[in-house]
Amino acid sequence: MSRKLTAATLALTVAGGVYMTAGSAQASNMGFKLERSFKVERADPLNAGTPFQNIYMLSFPLFNGLGDVADSSFPGATSKCVGDTLGPLAGDGVINSTDAICDLYTDRGVRSSFNFARFNRDTCLFEVNGAANGFSGLTFGGSIFPLERDAGFWITVASQVVPAPQNRAVIVGSHDPSYTGRQIRVPASNCVPRQDLAQLVYHSLYTHANEILCGLEGVDWFDVNADGNPDTCTAGIFDGQAGHLIAVLTFDNINDSSTETIDNQFTPRTVTRSGLTGQLQFAGSNFSLTPGDAYLIGIPPTHVTTTYVSPHF
Repeated sequence: MSRKLTAATLALTVAGGVYMTAGSAQASNMGFKLERSFKVERADPLNAGTPFQNIYMLSFPLFNGLGDVADSSFPGATSKCVGDTLGPLAGDGVINSTDAICDLYTDRGVRSSFNFARFNRDTCLFEVNGAANGFSGLTFGGSIFPLERDAGFWITVASQVVPAPQNRAVIVGSHDPSYTGRQIRVPASNCVPRQDLAQLVYHSLYTHANEILCGLEGVDWFDVNADGNPDTCTAGIFDGQAGHLIAVLTFDNINDSSTETIDNQFTPRTVTRSGLTGQLQFAGSNFSLTPGDAYLIGIPPTHVTTTYVSPHF
């Protein structure tokens, strides 16, 4: 995965930034504008029969600038997006998963589908709200859910159209300086899979997977022996216990033959501590982190709760 972010794609505005939400959002002096594409990727761009899995994991800013652009209860087999033909004239006063679909599914005018999901870490199930443009036009279905502000979201797209839909979207919002982090924990019911979708703040100082696991390089840990692994791991999501293997995963949906991650696959980075030697053991690629992406966390069954919070500039 080789997506590069430049000043044109990620705009950080200090003192007078992008404030699309009311109330406490004004406490932040850091605003964001991120251009993203949730395209239907293929091994052969001109062959609809060679699709990738087309999985994207998304982070919104803590103060989400998403507008009230949908009416989730709008009747009839038509669009629920404000401004669409035969769609609602105004939003419903609630910002939820349907608004996210209307904002991000920008190529909904062509035959395609767009599923927007969250992972409920207390039931260990995905909850999916989706839309599709098919033979009967644009339809919505699935479970409508609120947008948990520090969780990541899971998007899948599909289409047989050539050229493929791009779903180019602009995400805005701002930071909450009072944010204290997200608990990485075993579900109370101990259901499986024990997972979480973790947000990455847009102006994070973390640059690689090792830092989600162990904390900020050069501050919380060092790599004195230059083996590519942290010498200590006490400030990230790892609980430090022997035999407790925790994983952070990304999905590479970019067709670029990258080597750091593998096209159309999940890439994990894991850490545990040997019960015999007490030494830290790392495995998998220490992949680069990308603002706007979310990351899947695989949690061991006896994990001691840790707090995931990224330092930022």
